[in-house]
This record gives sequence, structure tokens and C-alpha cells, in this order.
Amino acid sequence: MNYILTIDVGSSFIKYALFEEGTETLRESFQDTFPPFLKLDDRRRKENDPEAVFMTLKSGIERALSGHEVSAIYIDTQMHGYILSDVFFSPLSNYVTWQDGLAEESYLKLKGELSQEQLCHMGTRYKTGLTACSLHARRGELRRIEGEIYLHTLAGYVFGRLAGSSPVTFCHETMAASLGLYDIETGDWDGDIVNKVCGSRVVLPRIIHGNGQATEYKGIPVYGDYGDHQVSVYGCDGYDESSMVLTLGTAGILSTPSDKITYGEYETRPFFNGTYLNTVTRQPGGRTVDVVIDLFRASYSMLSGKEISRSDVWKKIERTESSGGLKIYPGYFLERPMGEISGIDGSNLTPGGLLYAGIKGMTDFLIDSIKQQCSIIPGIRKLIVSGGKLAHDPLVLKLLREGLELEIRESEKNDEALYGLARLAKENIR
Repeated sequence: MNYILTIDVGSSFIKYALFEEGTETLRESFQDTFPPFLKLDDRRRKENDPEAVFMTLKSGIERALSGHEVSAIYIDTQMHGYILSDVFFSPLSNYVTWQDGLAEESYLKLKGELSQEQLCHMGTRYKTGLTACSLHARRGELRRIEGEIYLHTLAGYVFGRLAGSSPVTFCHETMAASLGLYDIETGDWDGDIVNKVCGSRVVLPRIIHGNGQATEYKGIPVYGDYGDHQVSVYGCDGYDESSMVLTLGTAGILSTPSDKITYGEYETRPFFNGTYLNTVTRQPGGRTVDVVIDLFRASYSMLSGKEISRSDVWKKIERTESSGGLKIYPGYFLERPMGEISGIDGSNLTPGGLLYAGIKGMTDFLIDSIKQQCSIIPGIRKLIVSGGKLAHDPLVLKLLREGLELEIRESEKNDEALYGLARLAKENIR
């Protein structure tokens, strides 16, 4: 039997799965822990040892290939990160991740040097963790490096080094747009941004469009590296062009397909099959409810002298059928105005009431955002909710169904990114 090897490289785990070729039938899977951050003097730096990352992935790939007839390899990776190397793939930097904060003090300076058009065309939201901002903050370090510098995304570096290929590696358009160096209108690097950020000495990877092959390893075609967000959306249960996907993790993300480039209060990210993904980030999610849960944890610890986990608090709170008029506005979420609790009376300030109000405040906020996206892109008939525990919470689903005239569907799959890669592979065979 022939298999497709799919690899999802996240910030915590690297997941591998073998699917029957031409299907979305999972046969085997395993995972490794992603190497930890290096302990650096500057705590703003969030970097990993590139050799440790390379060896971890190499070991996992060899384990997956051993004893299996693999027809193709599909890989996605966490977005925004990069490695710099010389022509022989010897690292000139650590693996700098999306969590890196070195640019926190300088990213506004770079933003002031870019036009509004460039910011709109990036294909991602401008923020400190972008490769563009990270490189801009490290210009002094770049100047001290002699010779040409090659920039790689994580999968480009790993497979370029494994295959012994040209130091000009590959980068799929869904990943390229996450770096802050891309122009979604031209489908190419924005030369002006690249020059402002790192000058002409840094050589960027070639961009793969559509379902084009990136490279090969041991005679096996390699495809990617895809952006992990896009493949996760593509792998959701029941996803099609009439779907909007709500991903509920620590934060919420709304993703809506579009057949054309549009601009608004959302990111226009490259997607698949010549389409785009209108993406609304900075939405409330698990962190909104955690604020309420942490209040109870702190109270319990103060009164009992013992600790209690978030999951145990969640299990122990007696659910109520309403908040009794209590309201929580989750404006404390990220960059929005401060939140507030209102409507307190003599009976409703209870653990169950607060939890209900927290979930209700979160879903009300999300419902407004979903309606706004539906007004921009007609034809959306279905909302697919994916993510962790909160995405399957009965109250969350009930409130979404009451507030929206859409079919609400849970994505029952674990590891949607792996299924998204398998779907791409299946479509590529046709």
C-alpha cells in the first residue's frame, strides 16, 4: 500500500501521519516534542537551536518513512519564523519564532517607513512577530555577517539541507504571506520592504504557488511548506466554499473563503485553488473564560491554601441556565478597550452566573464579527467550530445557534492540519 506522509510542525509538537494515498484515511500517526527555547540573556528573544530542530525533524521523517511506501510528503509549519544560513546551510542564526519580541520597541519605526498599500498587501496583520520586523530589529547583527545570507522558512531549511539542494530553498505562498515581506497582489516578494528590512545581501526562498512541488527527498516529491492556519481550516469537517470557520483556542480566529482579493478590517491571506482566506484575528476565545476561572482559582487558593487547576474549576462550577442579568464585556482581550462586569444584583454574582456571563459575552462578541463577515461575503451558509474544549462546549454552541442564521457544525477531527494536508494530496492526484 502507498502512503502520503503529512507533517504538522507546531510550536509545541511535531505531528506525523500516514494516510492511504488518494484518500483521507489515517493509518498511523505519532508526535515528537518541539525543541525548547534557548535560554538567552535577552528574554524578548524566542529562539530555538536550529540543529536541534533539524535533527528532531530528520529523526521523525526517517521513522515515518521506515517500512512504508511513501508516494509524497506534505508539510506545514508554524508561521512567521525563519532561519538564516550560509551557502552550505550552516546556520547564521537560531530559528527565530513567531513569539519573538525583539522588535517590540522598533516595529513601529518600520511601520512608519511603509505605505498603507504595502501594509494592506502583506497578506498578514502587521505585528512584532513577523520576519520583517524581526530582521529589522536585528540589522546590526546582519551587518556583522560576511558574505551572502540565505533566509529559509523552517521546512525549506530542513528539506533543503536533507536533499542537499540549492541554498535558495522553497516557501509556499501561504507561508510567504506570513513573513511580512510579501505582496499578495503580485504573488511575489515586495522588493522595497526587503530592501528596507535587510538589504540586498539576504537571498529569499523561491515562492511555490498552487500545488506545485517544492523539492524531493530520497526520490519522494515534497510539497509545502504550507501555512499551518490555512491547512487547519482546509482540514475541518465539512469544509467547503460556503463555510466560515471559527477556531476557538486561547484566542478566536474567524476564517472566510473568498474568490478575490478584498481589503477591510481583516487579513487577506493566500489560500488554495486560487482563492483567499479573509481572516479576522484578535477575537475572544479561551482566554476570555480563563479570566473568570482564574478568579475562582485565586479565591480557592487564598481560602484553602491549596491549588486547583483550571480544568478542575471548570468541572466543579455548577452551571446555571442564565446569568440572571449579569453581563461581561470581554474588551480586556488584547488591544481592545478595558472590559467590564455589569448588571450585578443581590443574587446573580455567583460562580455559575459569572461563567455563563463570560461565555455569553464572548459569543456575543463573536456573533457580531461573524455577521459582519457574512455581510462582506455573501453565500456563507455554514459555521464550522473547531478547536479545543471550548469549541465543543454545549453552551457555546447553543448561544451561537440562537444568535446566527447559519448551520452550526462542530469539527470532530483532531489535528485538522494533518487532514488538510491529506486533502491537498488527494486533490493533487486528480
